[in-house]
Amino acid sequence: MMRKDTLKIHKKVKNLLGAYLDGELKGRLKKLVEEHLKECKECSDELQVLKQLQGNVKSAKLTLPNEDYWDNFPERVMRNIKKTQAETVSPIRVPRLRWEIAGGVIVILLTFIVTKEVLFNRMGGIEPYFPTHKVAVEKERISPKGGYPAEAGSRKELARSKTSQKPGWETNIRETQESEQTLDKTLVSKAAQSPQPATPHGYPEENKSQPISDEMKQAEQKTERAIGDEEIIVPREKKTKLSVLIKEKEELLKTTKDKESLNSERKQLLILLYKEAYKTKKKDDINRVLKEIEIYKDSFAVGFKDTLISLSDSLRSILQAVEKEENK
Repeated sequence: MMRKDTLKIHKKVKNLLGAYLDGELKGRLKKLVEEHLKECKECSDELQVLKQLQGNVKSAKLTLPNEDYWDNFPERVMRNIKKTQAETVSPIRVPRLRWEIAGGVIVILLTFIVTKEVLFNRMGGIEPYFPTHKVAVEKERISPKGGYPAEAGSRKELARSKTSQKPGWETNIRETQESEQTLDKTLVSKAAQSPQPATPHGYPEENKSQPISDEMKQAEQKTERAIGDEEIIVPREKKTKLSVLIKEKEELLKTTKDKESLNSERKQLLILLYKEAYKTKKKDDINRVLKEIEIYKDSFAVGFKDTLISLSDSLRSILQAVEKEENK
């Protein structure tokens, strides 16, 4: 077994054999290689193999191509490469669908889609109904007269038909219907006999005795139509003031965390505020409702959002009528 220093010399000499054979080594390195070759048979045999290879190379006759061989050499190489690829790779034949057939299929699909859309629109689409209030014995609903007859009426009848299927509710439904009819008549009577707004400070007292103007009546009628079928659940005690109900709703909104309940309470508060503004016809009350509607209208579904927009338009009409009455 070679020692560590001897093994190191062996590897070094083995790497220098080619240079030694070519006569490139001189001095100390040449002497180191010659001394190692005397002692190492492996390196001596490898040197003999290298000498034999060198002799074979020198004795071999190499025929160089003509000078015109290199003309257009790159082009010939590329042609041969393409030819080889064309022979080794067979193309996959994919059957093509004629343009006439493809066009016919597209026309059929478009006809089906358009027909389906037209039929869907004629049927009125699908309008989901989500009842937001439960009918209870100790509560009643107040439904101002007017609104959207077809849609609102169908929704109210649907709710009544569902609740009437449950035993024990017939009396409650009958009471609710009678209360609605009575309250509707009361609202219509009050709207017809609505007093003139309070005369602002600084105006003559004779303005108080003037009858309500045509603009005010038109604004009130527009408001009655805008409220539609929107309903509020209020306690059965009829002496409760709107201001008290509004205060209770505002306190309830401060403690409500659930988003669905929050929207429901906010909806009832907006309608209560509207009723108060409609009743008092004070500019401050009307402006407050308009501000609240502008802030929260986008948080409701499309149906109630449209109702709020209609309420805003009608309240603005009342506001204009009030201002016109004040300026007389």
